[in-house]
Amino acid sequence: MPLPRHLGERACRLAWQAVKAVPGLRGYVGVDLILGLASDGSQDVVVEINPRLTTSYVGLRALAETNLAEAMLRIVTGQPTPPVSWRAGSVQFEADGRVAVLDESA
Repeated sequence: MPLPRHLGERACRLAWQAVKAVPGLRGYVGVDLILGLASDGSQDVVVEINPRLTTSYVGLRALAETNLAEAMLRIVTGQPTPPVSWRAGSVQFEADGRVAVLDESA
């Protein structure tokens, strides 16, 4: 994480379509998906929708300069929310559950 821009856009588009198809979702929702080989996204599929924090949150939290939990609470309660800001770099998920932050500026 994060994905290259073109893949991230495809992932976000597919996840948003999936979430819109399920009425009543609110708060943090994880969408597991697979991006296929077709560059137009025609082979992309949603595996499942998780109405809870998922492993990706741990990676996002490691890169966030903003308190993500606070931002989510503000959004769901309709309070003004400052923009979320991010550290440079990416994360890698280890088999033992650790998240390694990779500094790409070094």
